[in-house]
Amino acid sequence: VVFKGRFSLPKQYACKFSDGTDTLYSPTAVLQCSDLENSAACAAGYVDELNCETPRWLGAFRATTVGVVMHVRGIQIPIWSRTCLSQDCGFVPAHKRATIQGTLPWTYQTGACSMAGNKCTSSQNCAPGETCELLTRQRPGLEGTFTRFRFTTKSSMYTLDANAKVMYTISSFHAVSD
Repeated sequence: VVFKGRFSLPKQYACKFSDGTDTLYSPTAVLQCSDLENSAACAAGYVDELNCETPRWLGAFRATTVGVVMHVRGIQIPIWSRTCLSQDCGFVPAHKRATIQGTLPWTYQTGACSMAGNKCTSSQNCAPGETCELLTRQRPGLEGTFTRFRFTTKSSMYTLDANAKVMYTISSFHAVSD
């Protein structure tokens, strides 16, 4: 299971899977950068992906919730998704944003031609004499919460050809996440 976000390299994280009765933790998550050259979330000391190995679930077919926990002095502390408003988690104050090339992970750029108002990505998309005015906006729907994760067992459905005394596979079932 891969989570996107901003994770501190010196810290240790894991995934918590719970169905309300049983709870399992993944081994310590692997932290990695999705794109070393273009990701503003991968500044020194941080990465933007957390990869958890799913633990062996012995509770059969169950719907669980999965969340991220941080290991602190032997205690697993839930990491709640929140709006980032401090420099420690990657927030860039408005007065420093002009020096950053491109967009930040939680923003996108949209543009409009100065006179006609047509959508644009650069002044080349506008009529002669017009400029493309780019605006940086917050990504809609950028939030996090517990996610449903359904554990299944690898299984198949068979049909029996009684005359030939042979079983044929009709269907195979694989793990799903919803």
